Amino acid sequence: MTTFDYEASGRAMPAVRGDGMRVNLKVTKPLAGYQKKKYVCKLLFIFLLGHDIDFGHMEAVNLLSSNKYSEKQIGYLFISVLVNTNSELIKLIIQSIKNDLASRNPIHVNLALQCIANIGSREMAEAFGNDIPKLLVSGDTMDVVKQSAALCLYDCSEHPRKSYLEANGPHVSSIY
Repeated sequence: MTTFDYEASGRAMPAVRGDGMRVNLKVTKPLAGYQKKKYVCKLLFIFLLGHDIDFGHMEAVNLLSSNKYSEKQIGYLFISVLVNTNSELIKLIIQSIKNDLASRNPIHVNLALQCIANIGSREMAEAFGNDIPKLLVSGDTMDVVKQSAALCLYDCSEHPRKSYLEANGPHVSSIY
């Protein structure tokens, strides 16, 4: 992967506008879904530049309740990368993920399963340890969702800090 060398080109590096974004995110009128998605993407970019992000988390959580794939995807990406498992928003996040796991839309279910696998905390194991195996054995579940559920269980059991097997006992280990 190549990076653009701003110094060699003589162009100024783009300014990081953390404070300006804070003002834009706290507008008195509610933001539309596209605007929230745009600001959350900017926050992700600022984080990838190496700056701390201490605001905008609630906007990302709000994106999880969207029905549009692109908005929901950005919300899950932000949460997977930036939200700490000790965050006060974790209960809202878990509820949003539960709603998506119960959805009839396989794309929403797959996004939720990928987020669970990426975060993989003990709270996630306790909250979803019974739901994911049910997706695997359900006759109503599409094969794509079953594959994602199996990969989610596998990924979470591979890491010592992400052990579904420890948190959920023998009914999960019988799947393996």
